[in-house]
Amino acid sequence: SRNYAERNPKRAQRERELLERVWPGKPNERVLDLPCGTGRLLPFLRDHGHQVAQGDGAFAMLSQANSRGMRGEMLFQANALQIPFGDACVDGVVMFRFLHHLPPEAAKSAIAEACRVASRFVVLSFFHPCSMHHLQRRTRQLLGTPATRFAMTLTTIKKIAKRHGFELQQSTAQLPFARDLWLASFTRSEIPPVRTSTKAEI
Repeated sequence: SRNYAERNPKRAQRERELLERVWPGKPNERVLDLPCGTGRLLPFLRDHGHQVAQGDGAFAMLSQANSRGMRGEMLFQANALQIPFGDACVDGVVMFRFLHHLPPEAAKSAIAEACRVASRFVVLSFFHPCSMHHLQRRTRQLLGTPATRFAMTLTTIKKIAKRHGFELQQSTAQLPFARDLWLASFTRSEIPPVRTSTKAEI
């Protein structure tokens, strides 16, 4: 529904401020927003002068982004664990408010895919385990509530990114050790591999 996209403008503003702190993108760079949801990052990406490709696994989200006029240069349905793009075919990838929905192995796969298709930078948000929010969730899980949110340390994410040729540029958190949302930007530390795939490009 439209309410999903516009339900919390104060949170959206806080999140935009966090993105500003770590954002490494340059004007005219091609950025993949995956999963894009209802297109909430599009104004931010446009303000930074990016060409934007948006992907999401949920057709309903893509439809809502389109109907709200939150559509970039490309809008497509895709699984973030198997991005239908060639190696290093966009300048940057942003995965925002996504990794915390994935169990650890799936999150590693998503980060690897982001690094594969990005030639220069990757921006990720994640839930940090050292926070009151996470402690509350873990307590509920111990009492029998199934896990629906998963946390990773910055150290773990740095190791995964490094394995795929990316180094931490900057990290930030809304309220470290109270709230669990963290953001980190990574830039490629080595020349990207020669493109071998014929998958779609922007």
